[in-house]
Amino acid sequence: MRRLAEPDLEAMAHETLVDWVSYADAVAIVEVTGEEAIPLTAAEERHHEPFQQRTVTVEIDEVLYQGLGPAAVPERSTFTTSGWTTKGHDPVGTTGAARFEVGERFLVPLVEWAGEGWRPISTQESLRFADGHAEVEGRGATEAAEALDGLTRAEVRKLLSETDPEPVAAAHPELSSIGRQNAVAEARYGKEKKTS
Repeated sequence: MRRLAEPDLEAMAHETLVDWVSYADAVAIVEVTGEEAIPLTAAEERHHEPFQQRTVTVEIDEVLYQGLGPAAVPERSTFTTSGWTTKGHDPVGTTGAARFEVGERFLVPLVEWAGEGWRPISTQESLRFADGHAEVEGRGATEAAEALDGLTRAEVRKLLSETDPEPVAAAHPELSSIGRQNAVAEARYGKEKKTS
């Protein structure tokens, strides 16, 4: 586990259910209601960047787990996610995670990033939620995703409520997600393990 100096989606601990209940501000079912391509910069176009990112807007359908902190979950959120290849406009996804598509629902651990709003704790953590249950897509799913695969809303809620957070994180509900992860990292490894 790394100590974080600033938001870093890929460095946040997210692989286990303990990570979810320790560091996510909420776990919710969301519905994707819109998407918009992020234009390439002139430099990206000159260097023939292989893919184009996009933003998606989600509506929070139901909160299944409220995290340790006091943050109120918004009704909707917009965040950056995988987009398309620049040649052929082929969708780009993340290994082990479902691709956010308009009109579909997903089970997602959410965090409130300072100044950036609410977003998934990691680009690798999203499970499609269809026909009343969570579904893992592709290979490389995390331990958390595998534990939730096939579960209904009620079963997800029960499993998360029965999962104990890291004791140090639980002792600091006033801290942000990053603050809780840093507190756990310092308790485990000491201050000399700080990374930026």
